[in-house]
Amino acid sequence: MSSRHPLLSSASFAVLALWLAQPASASGPAVSGPNGKISAFTGTIDGDFTLGSTGSFAVPLSGAWGAQVDGLVGTAEGGGYYGIGGHLFTRDPAKGLIGFYGSYVGWGSATTVPVDTPEFGVADITGANVGKLGVEGEAYLGRFSLEGLAAWQFGTNSGLAGKATVAFYPSDNLRLDLGYSYLQGPGSSITGGIEWAPNGNAGLFVSAAAAQSGNSTVIGGIKAYFGGSPTKSLIRREREDDPENLLPDDLYTTLGNGYCPDGRFLDDDRCDGSG
Repeated sequence: MSSRHPLLSSASFAVLALWLAQPASASGPAVSGPNGKISAFTGTIDGDFTLGSTGSFAVPLSGAWGAQVDGLVGTAEGGGYYGIGGHLFTRDPAKGLIGFYGSYVGWGSATTVPVDTPEFGVADITGANVGKLGVEGEAYLGRFSLEGLAAWQFGTNSGLAGKATVAFYPSDNLRLDLGYSYLQGPGSSITGGIEWAPNGNAGLFVSAAAAQSGNSTVIGGIKAYFGGSPTKSLIRREREDDPENLLPDDLYTTLGNGYCPDGRFLDDDRCDGSG
């Protein structure tokens, strides 16, 4: 399937969020004050156990502008992964956010698996390196938020990438989201998540993604917020403090070409004998 239509949909969603987020007269600063969040999670990435952590720290730059730095560390598929990201944005907490986004995720995994071609052959599964440069937008519509990202992807695969998310807050401290993302490599994915922070300072989350390539991710864990009012609700934190940390979205594996393992040689699409 051509990637043009998924990318167009994702980019259009990002543009819509950007348009809706245009500030007129801001109702408050872009970031209420220095603040951050940390998380610890576990789950599976493409069927392999993972254990990791994320962190973010946001600061106000002026009344209308703010910045955030994101981090990611963890291990899966026999190797460690890491990531760093940055946001530079202007925001009206009552209306939305517009900004620039950049990130890089590296994954040093390497696992060998059997393949059908050549017969008795193997192939290497490796973690992808993913960089992104782009624009992001958020629009706040009552208890709904529209969130979009359109970016250029580079690294293991290169080309356009994007993400579009609809989030709903049934209560001030409960977030449900459903989205679509496109990455060069795994292709289109459907994403979903839930976060519950009963007192606004700490809570639980689960997120999942299923890609058209067959890649899938399910992670869950705990998240803690610091800085700002200790009684601030989850919906206010996400609209007045720190944008979403997107780095875990870029963890995916790639399958290399089949080859004969040590001790065998290729003979008519079959790995035979001892070399």
